[in-house]
Amino acid sequence: MRENPGERLSKSLRETILESVKKKLMKRCFPTISVTDALWDLQTGVLTLGSQSNTAIERFVDLFGRSFNGCQLNAISPYERALLIAPEDMQDALEKANKATEQSYLAFVEANAWIGYGFLMWTYFCTATGKTDFTGVCGRVAGKSFTAYMNKKIVLVGEGPEDLQTVMLKGTQDEFTELRTALQGGKVITEATIMLDQGEMGWQLTVKGDTFHLGI
Repeated sequence: MRENPGERLSKSLRETILESVKKKLMKRCFPTISVTDALWDLQTGVLTLGSQSNTAIERFVDLFGRSFNGCQLNAISPYERALLIAPEDMQDALEKANKATEQSYLAFVEANAWIGYGFLMWTYFCTATGKTDFTGVCGRVAGKSFTAYMNKKIVLVGEGPEDLQTVMLKGTQDEFTELRTALQGGKVITEATIMLDQGEMGWQLTVKGDTFHLGI
């Protein structure tokens, strides 16, 4: 450039300079750290990953496979999760309500989205009516009391004039006025943030109804 100040640089040279500048700038940047919580219950064999990001899930599955050779992760659909916790006297009714025609994860999810959507609707009803005190019935929370309620973020989806319409409600929900209006218009709660309190401890989870994916 100094020898020929008016000469246009070639594409390959411009790319080389750009890459060189990028490397120099990268050395001055601090790395962005992202943490994803994972809980592996060795008694039940159930592993819960606290992320709804497809990228995070794929990276975790890859890391898990390389870390625990011979172990394989299988996704659990809302229907299969319901079978794990439903009392014996409800197992037959649940199996009859299964709308999947194939024994696969995707089939269970697509055919039984009503389970997760029904759970979110039930959570909203309990929250709106003040019935937020619960007692665990299985696993490590069996017999333990806690408070659970819906708040902060609620996503609804319904048929519009031309295609599906999505309504997202954010912030503290006091009267659920907007939510009730959306429900009256035929929309369905597909995702929501659920607050959990036990004593002085508190957590919040974002739940996707169709897959029951949890985001922390």
